[in-house]
Amino acid sequence: MNITALKQEFLGRNVQVVSSKDPSLVGLEGEVIGESKNMLRVRTENGDKSLIKANSVFQMDMDGQLYKIPGKCITFRPEDRIKKVKRWEGL
Repeated sequence: MNITALKQEFLGRNVQVVSSKDPSLVGLEGEVIGESKNMLRVRTENGDKSLIKANSVFQMDMDGQLYKIPGKCITFRPEDRIKKVKRWEGL
């Protein structure tokens, strides 16, 4: 996992679910249109979907590179996630 990727804004990024507790979500992909503490809102070809962060591992395209992001590592409000990741950098 790349700490720099966790500090990025997720809105507008392409995302794909690579693993999930709900097998029907694996392979789902689309554009992130919203983020809250526990959910990612994704616009797919079949409409908008709300995904629980903690239940999935996401693959996100950030500036041409693909990153796998465990949802349990991003279960913060977006503004808090960026602050908390800065603390992780020294570890």
